[in-house]
Amino acid sequence: MRRELLYKEIKEFTEIAKRAFYLGLQSSTGGNISLKTQDNFIITKPSGKALIGCTFEDLIILDSQGHIIEGKEKPTKEIRLHLGIYNVRNDVRGIVHYHSPWTTAFAVQGVPVPLVTLHSKRILKRVPLIPDV
Repeated sequence: MRRELLYKEIKEFTEIAKRAFYLGLQSSTGGNISLKTQDNFIITKPSGKALIGCTFEDLIILDSQGHIIEGKEKPTKEIRLHLGIYNVRNDVRGIVHYHSPWTTAFAVQGVPVPLVTLHSKRILKRVPLIPDV
């Protein structure tokens, strides 16, 4: 069983998911965290479940095509987005995709998210908004 072989990574992974919730970076059921291991991909939670409730048993292990190797429930609908990034960027080992209450508030007002740290200004330069369709 791969889950036991990846125990350390998965345990740390679930703690990161819970920490994100407690820090207010994520609320409700929106967003996911995924991790690329040597041979597989791990996604934090099944579709419709909050990160705060993420457990060792909830994590879903997938192959590069998105087929479930281990896991009892349906993965998030954003799994194709995560796998697409991993498949075109070999240097990416993890993806954090949140629906942060603060960034959501800026976005619904049509205001770009302000970059308040030197690192964000240097690395991100800006956070573009996707226009309404």
